Order: sequence, then structure tokens, then C-alpha cells
Amino acid sequence: VTTAAVAVKEKAAEAVSGAAAVTTTPETTEAKAAASPETVRLGGSIFKRKCVACHGIGGKGSAMAPGFVGNEWVKSTDVAGISAVITGGRTGAAKKYKKFPIPMPAHASMKSEEVSALAHYIKSIN
Repeated sequence: VTTAAVAVKEKAAEAVSGAAAVTTTPETTEAKAAASPETVRLGGSIFKRKCVACHGIGGKGSAMAPGFVGNEWVKSTDVAGISAVITGGRTGAAKKYKKFPIPMPAHASMKSEEVSALAHYIKSIN
């Protein structure tokens, strides 16, 4: 992971008050297994309500947002890093998806349990 990538993740974490420190190492198999099936199901439900319009059915992407299936960033980013982007938003999408130049909105009002469940769901479909 590059120094620039670390800085981006840290900046996203700072945008969220009380955010946990963002690590840049991929999660171990044990850490991925820590999410219960109920947590992943909750995350899937939240994804359908809040994310599918941009990220597509099953997180396969669309003309306005990237997919998560097979996405290298999702694969190499831990749940805390994904959570930081969910809560803090991201501007890079507006540059990449010129047809619909909309940045990833911040969802800072989501409960931490919902953010965590959503992040675990995103990891599970990768």
C-alpha cells in the first residue's frame, strides 16, 4: 500500500468523528469470519436500500459507480477502511465516472452497527 493510499484512508477516517484508526493491511481469514451471517444479511439489506441505485444489483457496478465484485480496492482494504469511506464519502468517483460526475456521498448519520454490517457485506461479495 502506498503512502498516498494511507493518507487518503487516514483523511477519510478523520472526516468521521470518533472513527477508529484505519489500518491498511488486508484482513486475515479469521477477521473476515468474525462477521456473523446475520451481520452480513443486515449489510445486504442496507445495501439494497442505500447503495444499489449507484453500485448496481449485487454490487456489480454501474455507469455511475464502481462494482465491488472482484474489486482490488475492496479486496485489499479492511472493514475499518471501507467503513471510513461509507461514513466520510469519496470524491474520486466524480472524476472517474464523467457521465454521472457525482461523488460518493458521506453517510455519517448511519449507526456504527449499520456501517459495519454494510462494510462486511461489501467484503463478502468481493
